[in-house]
Amino acid sequence: MKNLAPITLFVYNRLYHTKETVDALQKNTLARDSDLFIYSDGPKNDEDSKKIIELRNYLKTIDGFRSVIIIDREKNIGLANSIITGITEIVNRFSKIIVLEDDLVTSPYFLSYMNQGLDMYENEDEVISIHGYVYPTKEKLPETFFIKGADCWGWATWARGWKLFEPNGLKLLNEIKKQKLEKEFNFNDSFNYIKMLKGQIEGRNDSWAVRWYASAFLANKLTLYPGQSLVNNIGFDGSGTHSDSKSSNLFDVIISTEETNLKPTVIEENKTGRKAFIKYFRKNNPTYFSRIRNKLKKIKKLRESVLKTRILFNYYFGSKNQPIDKKLPWIAKDAIKWLDQYLKKDMKVFEWGSGGSTLFIADRVKEIISIEHNYEWYLKTQMYLRFNRIHNCKYELIEAEPKKSEKYLSTDRHYINHNFEKYCKVIDNSPNEYFDLVFIDGRARPSCILHAVNKVKIGGYILLDNSEREEYSSGINMLKDWKMIDFSENSSTTSVFQKIK
Repeated sequence: MKNLAPITLFVYNRLYHTKETVDALQKNTLARDSDLFIYSDGPKNDEDSKKIIELRNYLKTIDGFRSVIIIDREKNIGLANSIITGITEIVNRFSKIIVLEDDLVTSPYFLSYMNQGLDMYENEDEVISIHGYVYPTKEKLPETFFIKGADCWGWATWARGWKLFEPNGLKLLNEIKKQKLEKEFNFNDSFNYIKMLKGQIEGRNDSWAVRWYASAFLANKLTLYPGQSLVNNIGFDGSGTHSDSKSSNLFDVIISTEETNLKPTVIEENKTGRKAFIKYFRKNNPTYFSRIRNKLKKIKKLRESVLKTRILFNYYFGSKNQPIDKKLPWIAKDAIKWLDQYLKKDMKVFEWGSGGSTLFIADRVKEIISIEHNYEWYLKTQMYLRFNRIHNCKYELIEAEPKKSEKYLSTDRHYINHNFEKYCKVIDNSPNEYFDLVFIDGRARPSCILHAVNKVKIGGYILLDNSEREEYSSGINMLKDWKMIDFSENSSTTSVFQKIK
């Protein structure tokens, strides 16, 4: 065996985990011939400072290696920066490296496997790293095998491999999208690595590991895995930067007590191994196949069933006092008379805000497209359309989305942090000057007017309910060249605007 690779251990404030990691390393057959570098990040706050002092006192007592070099950082630079800068320093100095974090317990044969792998594939450019952990799949895996990409729980690489690391997450994501590799990157959509990468870009996580994986993946490089894990992660107790106690049982493995028989392996991705990973991810991954999502779907279906039962009961046994029961729009009475006179059987109508108006208009025209934002009201109107055997209505639910900009907003307090961009823009799918009438009685009405203007025929109309409201004045100003008729009832006004040219 050639010169042994330096071991680089990254720690923060977890004394128990660090001790477990070091104790296991000391039992490795090659420990006494290996150099151990320990990077200790600085404290984030006073509470962590006390823990770090205690941990650093322990670090000074570590022996059992050829040498122990401790790098104490005065300031906190974060897990990702600590690992990236530490790896870069060591690998540039020694040309190869073995990397561990403070929650990885290793087999006594971990260092032997790592160093053998580094020697065996040193000059094989297709191989970017050697990895010690493997998921607890039910399928029997080969003694060693390759998977495309790179991993992060007990691994080793060379200077040539680490040179491919790209720290810019956005650059990586754009390249994955450009090459249309999202599905493959996500292991056939079994684990959402894309979401993790986006989270790093947006600052919701600081994962260096997903960038390492993406860098290797885009370079079409391979990582060697053992058939039985030589590493176990004990950090899923909520104590670590990216740990989650809910995932603790998902990744637990029984560490191999035998030396891995490392023989030259065909340098290509192993289909059996990849399929086993995908099957494991699909069964256990909380992102794509979570029980929570399934439960939410069941709850939604149950809620829908209850709502439909209530609607059905009210339809047959209720008081029939609402406009939808009478198949009438909820607008000024004179506006209803005008609408009745204007609508013809060959006309096409677009509507924001459904209900009695939808039934009223559908009975009188050739075609109506109706858009609703409220889920419960959508279900009710949908059932009334079926009860009345109306087939000329294209009815669609488009709910509000999380706020993206200062446009497409509703003044309703229930939607303060939402916008209706998709809701308003749906009319853009229709040709210009296509509709005889656009009926606006929903949300974000000025934005609806903006997108409706070009869709109304010459001589056609836009009907705006509650036009007396100040918040709709910006929309009305867009129609200043249109002919306007107001219909008022009590304190409410319905206005119709005719497109003259």
